[in-house]
Amino acid sequence: CDDVSAFETEEIAARVLEAVSQPCADGVEAMKVTASLGIAIADSQSTPESLVRESDAAMYRAKLSGGSGIEIFDAALQNRLVKQREIELALAAALADPDGGGLRLDYQPILATASQELVDVEALIRWERPGHGPLAPDDFWYGVFEHVRALGEKDLRYAVELAEALEVDVPLARQAL
Repeated sequence: CDDVSAFETEEIAARVLEAVSQPCADGVEAMKVTASLGIAIADSQSTPESLVRESDAAMYRAKLSGGSGIEIFDAALQNRLVKQREIELALAAALADPDGGGLRLDYQPILATASQELVDVEALIRWERPGHGPLAPDDFWYGVFEHVRALGEKDLRYAVELAEALEVDVPLARQAL
C-alpha cells in the first residue's frame, strides 16, 4: 500500500483493535479479547523477513506496555534488535568456548527461615562477557532460549563435576549426560 501514510496505517490498526476487542458471547458468558498490534513500515530496503521481525518486535513492545495497544517499529526498537542479535552471537561463542566464555554458575544457598538450615541450593547463570564486563541476567536472558540445550548440557556437566568433587552422588544428572 504505497499510498497509505503511517498515520493512516495507525488509524486502520486502531479500527482493527477496536473490532477485535468487542465483547463476544459463547452462549454462557461474555468474553473480551485483547490484542497487541505491531506495525512495520516498509521502505526500499525491506524484505518480508525484516518486516515480520520488525512488526513482531513492535508487537512485543505493545504487550510490555500493558497489552491491547498499537506500536510502530522505530529506531529505538532497531537499536534493541541489533543489541539483542549481538548478544545472541556472543552467547553462542561463549557456549562454544571450552573455557566457558565468561559463563559461570553461582550457587545460592536456600535456608529454612526458622532454623537457618540449608534446605536446597539454587544454581544461577552469570556471564562476565569478555570486553564488556558482567551482564545482568536481564541483558542476556532472551538469547539463552536459542541456546538452552547447549547451555543446559554445559551447566549440567559442570554441576556433576562439582558434585563429584564435593563427593555428592548425582546419578540422575550423570545419566542425563
